Amino acid sequence: MIVDDFLGLMFVGGLVGTVIGLVPLEFLPGWALRQWHRGVWAALFALASSGVVDLLLLNHHRQHASSRSSIVTTVVLFVLFAGGSVVFREHFIRMRRAATDAPQGFLAKFRELISPAPPAIATPAPAPPVADAPAS
Repeated sequence: MIVDDFLGLMFVGGLVGTVIGLVPLEFLPGWALRQWHRGVWAALFALASSGVVDLLLLNHHRQHASSRSSIVTTVVLFVLFAGGSVVFREHFIRMRRAATDAPQGFLAKFRELISPAPPAIATPAPAPPVADAPAS
């Protein structure tokens, strides 16, 4: 029974982790996949999302048809997790904005959330020191 629960936990955790990883935010792998090919990203995201919905919500709901509390609990926990994730990210974004004197406001925050990471600014390498010519 312990092995069965452990394997079920690993499968569900992997499936949920895949869905979260495929969300197209710049700091998740789903962003790079979506930039590469939107069709592939959409197919993988739809497949993983349908697996989560079918496995966690619908299948569990079929087994306990008389109880709606499991779906309500799942939705409430999902909303709490999503809210906590946004607050956690916002904390670090606010710290970065304060350190770089970036513009504040809702539109600036929204643009930063959906835009790709800024490209690194290439600085030219310093010229090697010129050795003095030996005196003859």
